[in-house]
Amino acid sequence: MNFCRCKLGFTYWSLTSFHKYKVKNAVQYINNFEQAVAQEAEERGVSGVVCGHIHWAEITKINGIAFYNCGDWVESCTALVEHPIGEIEM
Repeated sequence: MNFCRCKLGFTYWSLTSFHKYKVKNAVQYINNFEQAVAQEAEERGVSGVVCGHIHWAEITKINGIAFYNCGDWVESCTALVEHPIGEIEM
């Protein structure tokens, strides 16, 4: 690829670096979103939040706030289930 870029008068370009940068930015964006949601939940006095379609399914705590993410059920076939007693699981 860089041979062709050079022949066309373009400078060296790293596909690997480009993808690392994009992935790093996406992960940081998701982390910032989760932190903001947890902070808002804390300010509103709730004990947890349910989100969906963000990256991967997980049940975790963020700053003491229960964070339930059902993931992407279309591609990952993940979902959350709430039992009658209020327990949530993947």
